[in-house]
Amino acid sequence: MATYLSNINFCSKVSEHMNSKTKKIDRLEQLFIKSSKKPEFIAEVKRLRKKWKISPNGIKGNKRGLKWQQNLNIQSDDYLKSSEFQLAGQKIKKILKNIEAGNSINIVEDRRIAQELEDQLNQQIPINNFYNDIRTLQRLGNLSYAYEETTKRYVLYNVIDSIKTPSVGVRVNLRDPYKREIFINLYPETAQEDIIAIWDQVKFHQRNAIYGKVKKTVKDNPQLKRDLRVLALSERGLSTEEIIETIQKEFGEGLIYTEIADIRYRMKKK
Repeated sequence: MATYLSNINFCSKVSEHMNSKTKKIDRLEQLFIKSSKKPEFIAEVKRLRKKWKISPNGIKGNKRGLKWQQNLNIQSDDYLKSSEFQLAGQKIKKILKNIEAGNSINIVEDRRIAQELEDQLNQQIPINNFYNDIRTLQRLGNLSYAYEETTKRYVLYNVIDSIKTPSVGVRVNLRDPYKREIFINLYPETAQEDIIAIWDQVKFHQRNAIYGKVKKTVKDNPQLKRDLRVLALSERGLSTEEIIETIQKEFGEGLIYTEIADIRYRMKKK
């Protein structure tokens, strides 16, 4: 009898947790639905679907969606090989080489110009251009970064899913892996109920931290090693294109421009 009651209590707790999680998703989903009904949001979705050759009602089926993505990747690769991109890249390299050779009259200004030219060049790459359009749409809907994937899938497939909710993580001190910081990723839309729903995860990581259990260190974490290399190359003043080439040679990974930018941002915060 006692076991039976224990099972009931357990099922009740699971049910409460699942209901809490469902309510959280429903609330965040309603925020997106509200934004998607704004006239300016609707007009921008129509414009983007026309610009990127997406059906007015969205792409139907994963196969067609994959084909669209492959076409976007091909366009991006073609642009990277174009004379326009190569010439612009050479101009940036020339400025940076002048700085390294000590021929720059104003290093700060030349670095600013080089970075500005690189940013402009990166924005012209089709895949980056597409994501810039998605972020513009998010701003129209007053939606935070948490909705980037949701907004992208809405434009592509006319569905509302992939909503990001707060998550728990652990940051390990690279010099002393036993020093750990537990953090929660929050977004502007996060509410108190969202934190309560994941508090069990927080407690789990707190217990692990007390008993000294550690995650992988740089030595056995290839991704962390790669990210640290990206940061080091960036701080040496290499262009994004040069960083991509170096990472491809050293790690055999073909990163894209947005991934390099995300790694830079993430690693500088550590």
